[in-house]
Amino acid sequence: MFLNIRLTGEHAADLGFLLHKHPDRLQQAELPVGKAHVFYPESTPVAGTCCVVLYIDSLDLVKIPPTTSLANFALGRYVNDRPYTASSLMTTAIAKLFSTAMNGTCTNKPHLAEKVLPLEIQVSAVAIGGRERGMIEALFEPLGYKCAYDVQQLDEEHPSWGNSPYATLNLSVECRMQDLLRHLYVLLPVLDNKKHYFVGEDEIQKLIAKGEGWLETHPKRNLIVDRYMRYQKGLAVRANALLGDECSDEPDPNSTMSDQGAGENHNNVAEESPVRLHEHRLQVVLDLVQQSGAKTVLDLGCGAGKFLSLARTVSQFEQLVGMDVSVKALELAKRRLKLLDTEGELISLIHGSLLYRDKRFEGFDAAVLVEVIEHIHEDVLPLVEKTVFLFANPGTVVVTTPNVEYNSQYELLEPNKMRHSDHKFEWDRQQFEKWCMRVCEQFGYTVVLGGIGEEVKDKGTPTQYGVFSRDN
Repeated sequence: MFLNIRLTGEHAADLGFLLHKHPDRLQQAELPVGKAHVFYPESTPVAGTCCVVLYIDSLDLVKIPPTTSLANFALGRYVNDRPYTASSLMTTAIAKLFSTAMNGTCTNKPHLAEKVLPLEIQVSAVAIGGRERGMIEALFEPLGYKCAYDVQQLDEEHPSWGNSPYATLNLSVECRMQDLLRHLYVLLPVLDNKKHYFVGEDEIQKLIAKGEGWLETHPKRNLIVDRYMRYQKGLAVRANALLGDECSDEPDPNSTMSDQGAGENHNNVAEESPVRLHEHRLQVVLDLVQQSGAKTVLDLGCGAGKFLSLARTVSQFEQLVGMDVSVKALELAKRRLKLLDTEGELISLIHGSLLYRDKRFEGFDAAVLVEVIEHIHEDVLPLVEKTVFLFANPGTVVVTTPNVEYNSQYELLEPNKMRHSDHKFEWDRQQFEKWCMRVCEQFGYTVVLGGIGEEVKDKGTPTQYGVFSRDN
């Protein structure tokens, strides 16, 4: 199998700098199951092509514990397409050969790492048969790629046998080199829908790291996560939770019990499973803000802007501002909201922190903190309280946070585990009420407590909230 990366235009001669592989040298890297060779069939001032060729040792493949897909028949470990098909073996090579480029570093010409470049990619061979039809377009086109692929007959002398289930994939795109490599790293094994190694907890961090900045809002995010995690529900739920519950597509319709396999572990940690709860939570918060009569609203910890997207449809609001400490989240929000950085827009985004007084937070009718406080260490929470209730001092503050008593209702969540790996605490209803009352007493507010989601006797609801109203 091979991968070609071609760069044309004024920076064509810099392809070697971008990939940290010198065009004048044939280079190779040892892989667990073979070797990867890198060379440049083309290197001119106007066009450069880097070619990666993998030679997979079939005998080394046999030494790897079989995945479910290779264990379905007796000779599956010996007779298969793994040495010839672009798959997780190719992404292993990409990670080993181009790790520096994939991290966005160009040592000799640092400015090139952030350049949007005209890139052409050729991959041979990719799975294209049967239920994979249309999958290439669904995965790559939302990221700006133009897609084409060449499908050949299985045997020219026997046309009745039909087409081969594999094709040579040709892509073209304008993006950073870092983005291209990360897209390929995630999407090639997703397209292949098999992996040559056991998929465990570490795959979540790989996916989050390589998917940062594009996977969060990809229209096929659920499908990508399901396939990348080999249909292990617990891993997929955790990955989606870390990605921010921003997806809207349906799970992979090709997910079956035969895909998953009886031997794989399905008892992984679940975060907070239903996206429906997330959407319901936002709607409840929106309704509470509307009921307060607020016309100007500050979303503290706005993330990718889903609450702002919902609030922009309410004619009552005259100004909506989203704040987040994450620049990447603000970039996602800007794309989601299609903001143009022009004056007079209903919505604006600002970069900031809840730990410091910020005059930009002042003067709003209402502020919302939707699933924010539990991501802050309790020992610095008093700083957040002062920032919000003392200095910003809006007329209404809506705070939501998980109710830890409800966690027992999540079958995949282990005892004494939090719903999200980034949570610093999760309060029960009594602890939340105690916190709310202390805030009211200290800063001159009154509070109304409530819950969001299905209520379970003696457990409460999955989300609890407080609506703080400033004493006049």
